[in-house]
Amino acid sequence: MEHQNTDLGGISYPSGHIVIYDSAPGGHGASRLVYERLDRIHEVVEKILVECDCEDGCPKCVYSPYCGNNNMFLSRKNAYKILRHVFKLEKPTSAKMKAMKPEGKPIA
Repeated sequence: MEHQNTDLGGISYPSGHIVIYDSAPGGHGASRLVYERLDRIHEVVEKILVECDCEDGCPKCVYSPYCGNNNMFLSRKNAYKILRHVFKLEKPTSAKMKAMKPEGKPIA
């Protein structure tokens, strides 16, 4: 059986926390590059989400609207809300987010 390897993997938690990691055993540096370039990534992602003309999620703005958690479609509008929350440092509204640690089992 052939294994398809990608550069990054990720896990999201019901609390809203997302963990991004190198998919290769031992690491290869891709997640470090994401971390080091996070401000630039924010700018690019915000531009894509704001300028997309879809109703609420398409391959152009959320990569694959079908690749979501628990088989729920990914939302461009909700992605933008999360992006604003993370990068504009708005105060967390839920007790889980205030705890600042992942809770629950990974969703994906």
